[in-house]
Amino acid sequence: MNEIDSLFLSKDPADVFAFYSKFNNAGDILAYVRGRTYNKPRIFEKDGDKDVVAVIPTRDHNGEFAKSFCDIFKGFHIIMAESGNDPYFNYTKNTNLAVEKAVSYDPKWIIVSNDDMYGIDDPAVLRQGLLRLDNGKIDNVWISPEPEHHHCHSIHLVECKKALGILRKVQGAYQRKAHAVLNKFGVDYTLLYGQFKPHYSLFLRNVKQFLVTEDFFVISGKYASSIYNSGHRLYDEAFINNAEDAWLSLGFGPERSAYLEFKIGSRINGTFTPSKSNDARGILEMILFDYKLKEYLHDHGRLPCQ
Repeated sequence: MNEIDSLFLSKDPADVFAFYSKFNNAGDILAYVRGRTYNKPRIFEKDGDKDVVAVIPTRDHNGEFAKSFCDIFKGFHIIMAESGNDPYFNYTKNTNLAVEKAVSYDPKWIIVSNDDMYGIDDPAVLRQGLLRLDNGKIDNVWISPEPEHHHCHSIHLVECKKALGILRKVQGAYQRKAHAVLNKFGVDYTLLYGQFKPHYSLFLRNVKQFLVTEDFFVISGKYASSIYNSGHRLYDEAFINNAEDAWLSLGFGPERSAYLEFKIGSRINGTFTPSKSNDARGILEMILFDYKLKEYLHDHGRLPCQ
């Protein structure tokens, strides 16, 4: 592992912040993440009905989470992309590979899920609901969340005002360091989870409110096939484990989306343990999100699906 990777993967937030000093601009960071090498995920499958295929990224296809998921969705064809000891546990690359495999079976629907779920409703409820939908007219299906879970929810794309920098500087040492990094790379746009309260307008401009997928959602097989047949992937692999959901969801058009009531539990942070070093790594995702959004606005003059 080289020095830059070692800094980024360190458990010490100071090392992660030092990682950002190795780059001059967001374009340099994008080139670095696109050129990073990862362990190739291994595909494992549980045979089942292929009209609705479930895919999960996982560290261990024989681990507690993967086994539990397979028990919940017994009877479905399940594809597991195992990262093994890859230090990055690259969610986007693993999921993309699993979805590509799913597309080869020409399913009507593809469930995209984390592995750390637990059963509530009978999955037959979900299957029946999906098979009543037209997979030629619907690209994605939002799954209703339980109050304590987050399968999909509303977030805000916001533009930062100068006053936000002043606020961050008085919020403590970590926020000052984070602001210095974001400022260095010219980050103007970020994501706000939760309600946009009136006083937030002092620091942020609310650009767009939209639904975002997180740990459990569904895409149509035809939609997935159209992506892969054109040489693209579901997720942009510049992202690893953070802003990929928001970037994907920003492109979902409401006229080609559906919503189903189905309860499934999530062991939030079952795979990842919250930490300051993980928070510091998350800054990278926002740098990339801002960079890609500005590129899109420059090329198209609008937000995705506007």
